[in-house]
This record gives sequence, structure tokens and C-alpha cells, in this order.
Amino acid sequence: MWKIKISKNCLKELTRVPQHIRRQFEEIFLSSDDVENPFDYQEFGAWLEKLRGEENCYKVRIGDWRVGIFLNKEERILQVVTIFHRGTEYRSFP
Repeated sequence: MWKIKISKNCLKELTRVPQHIRRQFEEIFLSSDDVENPFDYQEFGAWLEKLRGEENCYKVRIGDWRVGIFLNKEERILQVVTIFHRGTEYRSFP
């Protein structure tokens, strides 16, 4: 099982996103503390997309918003670190 951990910074950023995006974020990441396979769309509820040129960095699309994620494959931890509008913040993640 993979543990889902959400950073305090991400929770703070979440207060600034539109309500419908926040609702989708909650359905994906807050509905459960762990997930069997984060790469399975049916179970996880979203596609994990690997960021080019980065070892353990992934993103999840929610409308025009992106969720930045680090995967720790050894400890099986999915660390949600940021949420940002697709046109603005790729320079701060990873």
C-alpha cells in the first residue's frame, strides 16, 4: 500500500483554488490515506504523469490545475507538495 501525505504548503494553496477543483482534489487525495497502486486510474482516480528529466516527480491534471507529487518508491509514499495553475508555476516545481 502507498501512503498519501499532503504538505502543509499544498493545503494552504488549496484554499486559493476554485471550489470545483478543490472538490476533485479532495475526491482523489483526501478520500483515503493510502492506495494500492497509484498508477492504476480506476483505483487512484487520476493519471500520474511523470515529469520529463526528473527522477521521482509526477503531476496530476485537474482541469487547468496541476498537482505536483514526489514518489518515494522505497518507502511507498506519495507526497503531494503543491497545486498550481498550469500556466504559472512550473518554474517552482520540482
